[in-house]
Amino acid sequence: MKQLRILTGLHAGVQLRLTRRQYRIASDEDADLQISDWAHAPLILTFEEEGSDVSPALHLIADDGTPARTTAGAQGLLEDFLPRRFGDIVLCAGPDAAAWPSDMALMDALMRPVAKIKATAAVVAEAAPRAKAALGLKLSALVAAAGLIAGLASVLSTQTAASTAPPVSPMEQTLQALRQAGVEGLTVRRVDRRLVVEGLLPGSAEMARARAALQPFGEGQLLHRYASASDIVRQIGDALNRPGVRVVHRGQGVFVVEGQAADPAELQDEVRRIAGDIGPLVRRIDVAVEQTLPTARVRVGSMLAGDDGLQYVQTADGTKHLSLRTPVDDGAAVAGDPSSSSPTGEP
Repeated sequence: MKQLRILTGLHAGVQLRLTRRQYRIASDEDADLQISDWAHAPLILTFEEEGSDVSPALHLIADDGTPARTTAGAQGLLEDFLPRRFGDIVLCAGPDAAAWPSDMALMDALMRPVAKIKATAAVVAEAAPRAKAALGLKLSALVAAAGLIAGLASVLSTQTAASTAPPVSPMEQTLQALRQAGVEGLTVRRVDRRLVVEGLLPGSAEMARARAALQPFGEGQLLHRYASASDIVRQIGDALNRPGVRVVHRGQGVFVVEGQAADPAELQDEVRRIAGDIGPLVRRIDVAVEQTLPTARVRVGSMLAGDDGLQYVQTADGTKHLSLRTPVDDGAAVAGDPSSSSPTGEP
């Protein structure tokens, strides 16, 4: 199995175990190996079937299928422990289980061919006078040394900048996860050793997105103290259980009871009790209802034809009652009166 190391750039020091047969290296989000400061054209890293099964050769090819070229012009074959430079990024491959040289030793191996090329160019100049050739050779050596020092300084400064970059805090990671999920309206604060995520979300869909975004952090790191405003609206309405009123959420934890009620003062007391039971996510519950006159008892017996004693009564809750009262007959017999036992009044 192969291992790929990034020796320079923002990701210097990263070690990647190559478990697949092909990887696309680029800076875009579709890349298999996304290197954010990769300025070279996208490359395809692929295994070669030839060679050892334990450590097969690696090839770098361009998107059009042609062999990739490094900054120095070399073909894109990644040999073991031989770094290759692509712009400002230096890559190196090798067996995963082998003992690797240090990053400085690998960078030194990259710089050595540059010094040899410059020395060869100085030797070609021997056609000039001997003194001029000697001077040119010295200048070439100085240029090569200066280039090596500048290259090492660049590598060291890049690695130092990457190592000294402050890590992203857990709070910023949590906020970034919520932003990427499109969840708004939640705040994050630290309480002791854990982060508290709290606030009101519009409905169940936003609740599900928030849960999914925060799931990787685990319950040991986060406290979930957020709720759905639509669920709270339903809870307040169920607790009131009054016809003619409705509950709406005005935002920022403010709820309003609207509609009509015969006793607004009693409704206000009931709302105050419910607000104390719900919790801190509800800032307040306002009451904005119109008072209605109570329905009176209506007696319409006088409106009916005849004196048969029929009565119609409607109570305050809207229930209708019909009753029939039989009038007393003045000519009816009275119990215990001896005169009523006979039509003639005789015994």
